[in-house]
Amino acid sequence: MRMKMWTVFLVISAMSLHACTPPELVTAVPQSPVTPPMPTPEGLITYQDLMNKFELKYSAEDYYRDEYTYPGEAFALVLDINEIFAGKNLEEVRVNVSVNPACRSMEGYSPLTSDIEPVKINGVDFTKYSSRDAGTNTMVFEHTTYQAQYAENCYELNIRVREYVLTVFPDLAEYSHDLLNAKLDPLIQSFRFLNGWAYSLNRVWMGHKL
Repeated sequence: MRMKMWTVFLVISAMSLHACTPPELVTAVPQSPVTPPMPTPEGLITYQDLMNKFELKYSAEDYYRDEYTYPGEAFALVLDINEIFAGKNLEEVRVNVSVNPACRSMEGYSPLTSDIEPVKINGVDFTKYSSRDAGTNTMVFEHTTYQAQYAENCYELNIRVREYVLTVFPDLAEYSHDLLNAKLDPLIQSFRFLNGWAYSLNRVWMGHKL
C-alpha cells in the first residue's frame, strides 16, 4: 500500500513540475520534414540525340513524330490538332530542332508584328524571335524561333503555326491561344543540352540506336 502511495506521489510531482516549467525552457521534439510526393508525368517520351547533344520530352498524347525532316533539322514533331483543336481554325502546328554550324540571320523578319526577347531554357541563354503575318488570303502564319549558339553549333527550336482566316472559313471557331501555349511551353522548356556520357557520336532515341 505504501509503495502505491509513493508511486502516485511521484507521478503527481512530475506532472506539477512540468506544468510549472516556463515555456521557453520546454524543449519541443523536432518533427521530421515531410515532402509530398511529386506526380510522375504520364505519357512523356524522352528524345535524346547524342550526336547533337540535346534532349527534350514530349507528350505522346499531344504530339507525333514527323518522320520527314528538312535539311538542317535534327528532329521534328507535329501537334495532333485534330484531337485537341477539332473544329478550330488551326491548320498545322509543327515544332523542330535544327542544329547547324552557324545561326540563321533573323534580319529577314518583316511580318505584321514581330518581337525579340532574351529567354533562358534550363539555364542557357536563348534569343526568342516571334512573328505573325498574313501568308495568303486564306492563311495566317505564326513563327517562333528560340536560337542559341552553344559549343560549336547553333541550335534553333522552331515553332510554325498555320491557321485559317475566319472570315474565309466561317464554319470554324477561333482556337484558344492559351491552350496552344499550354501544349507548347512544356515541350520547349524540357529542352536541355547533354553533357558527360552523352558526348558520343551515336544518335539514340529512347535508348535505341537509330
